[in-house]
Amino acid sequence: MTRTLFDLAGRVAVITGGGMGLGQAMAIGLAGAGADVAVADLDIAAAAETVTQIRALGRRACAIRCDVAKPDDITHLFDQIDEELGPVEILVNNAGLGSHTKPEDVSLAEWQQVIEVNLTGSFLCAQHAGRRMLPRRKGSIINISSIGGATSLGRGNFAYGIAKGAVIQFTRDLAVEWAKHNVRVNAILPCQFRTRG
Repeated sequence: MTRTLFDLAGRVAVITGGGMGLGQAMAIGLAGAGADVAVADLDIAAAAETVTQIRALGRRACAIRCDVAKPDDITHLFDQIDEELGPVEILVNNAGLGSHTKPEDVSLAEWQQVIEVNLTGSFLCAQHAGRRMLPRRKGSIINISSIGGATSLGRGNFAYGIAKGAVIQFTRDLAVEWAKHNVRVNAILPCQFRTRG
């Protein structure tokens, strides 16, 4: 069904946080449309499980351990993808970190971690991907924000909602900056999904 909607054959995709849940489903969906997929995740065993499912579809895939809060990990991620699969044409910035602490109780350390994973990690991955996409004048970046980035959820989602709201604005600005290079930048705002665990 997916291949009748669009064909990604021969394209290289990377998805962060692709080891389980929504990220895993998206990684398998990309492969189902014909893409070769790099699965990046803190949990390398989970990433490897996703890769096994992708290879069963006849696509090339690799699992790479990556903490998007660490710039060196992101550099290693894209270097390894270049070596194993080729230049990235599709980036899904899915890795994220929740927070359920009331505003008056959020520590600076928690605030910084939520911003680093949800916003700064997406920026750094997009920057690395963009440096590969812009000269080739093609590419697509999909940032996974949240319904919490467009409205206030309450219930201690303070830092998370602000980070995801920033992802939405980051997407708008990057889309304007890179449209002239034929690189598309969009955001998806999921609600809640029932996942394993």
